[in-house]
Formats: sequence, structure tokens, C-alpha cells
Amino acid sequence: MVLGGGPAGAATALTLARHGCSVAVAEQSDYAGDRPGEALPPAIQPLLVKLGVWERFLEQKPAPSFGVRSAWGSAELLSQDFIFSPYGSGWHVARNRFDALLARCAAEAGAQLYTSVAEAQIVEKNGAWQIDLSTDGKRRRFRAALIVDATGRRATFARKHGVRRIMFDSLIGASVIFPARDSTPSGFTLIEAVENGWWYSSVLPDGRLIVVYMTDGDIYASVRKGGWHERDGRNGRDGWRAQLDLTRNTRSRIDLRDLVIPEVRLAAANTSRLDRVSGPNWLAVGDAAMAFDPLSGQGIYKAIQFGIQAAESILRRNGHGDAPFQQYEDSIARSYTAYMSSWYQFYSRERRWQNAPFWQRRNLAADFRR
Repeated sequence: MVLGGGPAGAATALTLARHGCSVAVAEQSDYAGDRPGEALPPAIQPLLVKLGVWERFLEQKPAPSFGVRSAWGSAELLSQDFIFSPYGSGWHVARNRFDALLARCAAEAGAQLYTSVAEAQIVEKNGAWQIDLSTDGKRRRFRAALIVDATGRRATFARKHGVRRIMFDSLIGASVIFPARDSTPSGFTLIEAVENGWWYSSVLPDGRLIVVYMTDGDIYASVRKGGWHERDGRNGRDGWRAQLDLTRNTRSRIDLRDLVIPEVRLAAANTSRLDRVSGPNWLAVGDAAMAFDPLSGQGIYKAIQFGIQAAESILRRNGHGDAPFQQYEDSIARSYTAYMSSWYQFYSRERRWQNAPFWQRRNLAADFRR
């Protein structure tokens, strides 16, 4: 039983189903709404090829991403083009459609897919897991030899079974999606550092522009002027706009004339991990196992990679005891070490606002590590 039908859960289920395993996926959503995380790096291609979904992915007509432009460490806008990548461009995707595609491919491979699922009730009985869930107005009961926790940063199953989540920071994203405009520049992702965090923006395949302000949760909550705090009933629109006005490159992507800020959506974006990602008859994958700062651009890529690795560990388990699970655990640990090294290096490049709380926390962490 795979709990969660995002990229990690779907990749796990798809790989297992293609190898003849009996697998079910329980997804809380119906894949209808917008989801955060829209940019895929060029290196996503070999993973999607391995899953056998590359051609299906291209049929969705994702928008090519030719690189990243960033004002980081200085006001100068620098470009990192994908022209030299062996896999060509990256991609801007509609996450709900992308996630639904992976889940649908898993179902076509033989996995049972259940959507709009209420939180599953899981108990251990006679060496196996008994799972009760509600979907389509029906109660269903399953018996599974193994659980895969793909419930995102909540890591619902793992945390209920005594696993601790280690939070490295409190980064959140406050995002707004603007309607499509002919004048909006496309084809690249823009990152811009500011005094209290940084901004991310990219154009979605349907032409809409997503703009996200990244800062720490307590900083977000403390800036109350102009309706920033959500309890004032204005959903933080005025405060979000005030922070946008402090940017130079990001606001140039938006037509500010007669601008009405749509809904501001909040989502966790912090670096975090479980203190262990496997246990007796269960594994955690994707953000449930280890969640990445969006600055890394690795979130979806790593979710799929972890999902494939988890499935391969499960397939190797027969006749090898728990050794494949330990190997999976070790692989996740190595990924975390490599990722944190890159995290420290990148954040330490920005020194313009050393006394601002957001950057002070990150620069102190980088200096302490050195």
C-alpha cells in the first residue's frame, strides 16, 4: 500500500506494478487543484525514460525551460543556461497534470489507484498491515505486507510509528498565480534575493505566471503592516504586494497597472528529514523521507528518484532480509549530506544583508559548518 499519489508515491507504485507486484495507491486529492513545484531540471529525462513515461510526458506539451536567471549575491542578473545539458532544456509543468499522469501510468501498469481518500486507518495484524479507508462513499479494507509512506512533509505514517522529523529551518512559500498575459516573458525561471528572503517566478504551460515569496515562517508572521497577517481578513495580499515592490527583476515580470493580487497561498518549503526512513515492513519516500529547499531545484527530481530506489529495494528484499532497506537508508543519508553541502555553499554566497534575520540564520549555519 502506497500512501500518497504524488511523484514519489506514483514512481514507487509504477515500478512495483511493472514487476508484477500487487500494489494500491491511496491519494487524498483528486489532482484537480494547483500544486506547488512547477520546474523540472533537464536531468528529469532519464528518470522518466526509466519509468517508461517520457513520451506520455511530452504529449502533455510542457513548456521548455531554457535556464535560470538569478540576482543572488549581487544586484546583477546572471544566467545559467541549459544549452550545455546533454538532456536539452528543463520543463515548466502544471503539477496537478504531471502528478495525475504518473498516477494514471501506475494504474495502467496494474496498480489500484484510489483518489479523494480520507485519512487511512492502519493497524498491524498478524505480521501484516490492515488498512481501512473511505473513497467514493465506500469503505474499503486492504491487507498489505508493506507500507510506503509518500505523504509528503507530514510523513503521516512514519511519525505515527515513532519516527522523528528533523526540521533544519522554517522556510515557507507565499505564492500567487497571475492570469496569462501576452507580455509576460517566458522560457526561464527567475530567482531574486531580497532583504527578508528571496523570490521565485516562472511561467506555467498555460501562460499563467506563478510568483512565490520565500521567507521564514516567523518573519512572515511578524510583518503585519498593510494586511500581511492573514487574521486581518485580507489574506496577506497587501503585505505580499509591499514585499514585491522591494524587488527589481521580479516585479518587472508582472504588469503592475491596475494589479489585483489573487489569493496568497502558503506552503511549507523547509529542509527537513526523518531520523530514519525505514522500519519493520515500511519505507518512506519523497518529501516524507527528505524535503528539499526549492532553491535546489531538486524536489520533484529527487522524489521520483527516491521512489524508484524504494521500489527496487522492495523488489530485492525477498531472500535478502532487511539489507536492501538498509542500503536504501544509506542512500538517502548520502543524498542528504551532498544536498546540505550545496545548500551551505549557495546560501553563503549572499552577504548583502548579513544583519537581516533571514540571511543571518543561514550565514551563521554556513560559517558554523566551515
